[in-house]
Amino acid sequence: MHDVSGRNGATLMDAQAAERVKDDKAAPDQDGCELYAFSGPLPEVAVRLYKLPADLVRRPLYMLLVEGASQAEIHIFERDGSDGRTGTVTTWQGASLQGLPGAVLGLVMGGQAGAPPREEIRSAVGSGRTLKPLGQVLCPATPRAAFGHALRLYDQASTIHATVVGL
Repeated sequence: MHDVSGRNGATLMDAQAAERVKDDKAAPDQDGCELYAFSGPLPEVAVRLYKLPADLVRRPLYMLLVEGASQAEIHIFERDGSDGRTGTVTTWQGASLQGLPGAVLGLVMGGQAGAPPREEIRSAVGSGRTLKPLGQVLCPATPRAAFGHALRLYDQASTIHATVVGL
């Protein structure tokens, strides 16, 4: 195994992720919201994303918003059914997020404590964008598995901005 930090071998995060895979059930429907934002060179942002809490990708709904100098993407992951082992992925690609991360932050901070405005956030993310459903997939067990593929498009970017929203 080789990670972006240049280390070889299994990490503590990998061991923790493997432990979670044994009983991969969706996290309970949580009332709160988690929001993370990173900016910098791709390798640094990738490491930060991969180190996010594994429970984030066990939520019923989470999103990754990524932007480089000339391209941007949105990935929406939503668990299906009661067992939570599969989910639907929806994406968007374009030139710019046009301030969307700031708008999402405003919605989160403006919402009532303990009750994130899920529908308002979904509406803001989809506003003026044609979202493309990619279909049903097995739910990733770790942030690396959830976000790694999306970052591959940005290997030439000197700086990227990544925002993760867990609802």
